Amino acid sequence: MKRKGAVDTLRDQRQFFIEIILVRHVENYLNYLSSLLFEIFTQRPETLRSSDRIAVEEVLRHSTVDAIVKAVAERKVEALSYSSFQDLAVFFKERFSLSLASPKDESAIIHAIELRNISVHNRCIVNSRFVSRTGDGTTAVGSRKELFIDYLDDLVPLLQILVHQLDQSARSHLRLKATRFRIGSKKS
Repeated sequence: MKRKGAVDTLRDQRQFFIEIILVRHVENYLNYLSSLLFEIFTQRPETLRSSDRIAVEEVLRHSTVDAIVKAVAERKVEALSYSSFQDLAVFFKERFSLSLASPKDESAIIHAIELRNISVHNRCIVNSRFVSRTGDGTTAVGSRKELFIDYLDDLVPLLQILVHQLDQSARSHLRLKATRFRIGSKKS
């Protein structure tokens, strides 16, 4: 009997580890978008203007206008967080004149989000929803989508670049106060 070493065990679990890394990076990206929306809404409350109504009871629960703005912003961010990436991209473009990604990069982000979804909800088994949203017919419905490290090697830098670009655009276009985001920076 051949004894397995630690490297062999890790190799056997490659798919599992790649899925964890993928899910974490996609979640961080989506969380950044939600955080940015909250910052925009709270720093620029006029961006919350809409035909939505707020009950007097809700207004009276808060002691300051800032508290009301934060509550409304949280509610709006939560509602938008359930939108598709395409809808979110349209919202950013129409409301703030900010682009989340080029069409090519948007396709890559949608693919990553959908991979995250089948990993989290379906053990990386491809379903018809994944195929229809991504156009990826390389793996048959009902089969496991196999992931490789080179996919992450392409995706992770792309996410970093998109966050960096969006952060700079949002700060300059909307005059947001924020800590500068630097790719690869280390805080001492």
